[in-house]
Amino acid sequence: MSSRPKRGPRQVRLDFEVNPVFYVNLPEHPEGLVVGCVARSVKLSQLVEYKGSAEVNLDFDASGRLIGVEIEIQHIEGKWKVSQNRPEADRRGVAEGLANDAPE
Repeated sequence: MSSRPKRGPRQVRLDFEVNPVFYVNLPEHPEGLVVGCVARSVKLSQLVEYKGSAEVNLDFDASGRLIGVEIEIQHIEGKWKVSQNRPEADRRGVAEGLANDAPE
């Protein structure tokens, strides 16, 4: 049993180089990006009934400890926020600044 205190995820990262994934390093995961630390990767759907559309993989080390969770990203949606929660004068300043920076 590990003497490491219980705590939340050590690192969360997005990786778009190979597959678009959201990856969570759990407390037992080695520090940094350690090649070869995952001994076995199991699809969540192989362990429990899972009806989600994104693929979810659980990564285990050689001792069988869960060290990471990988979630496939199917799409990203963002919001362009231009200070709409700010006073009118601030919003006008943002609009003018964007207009000045816009290509012709």
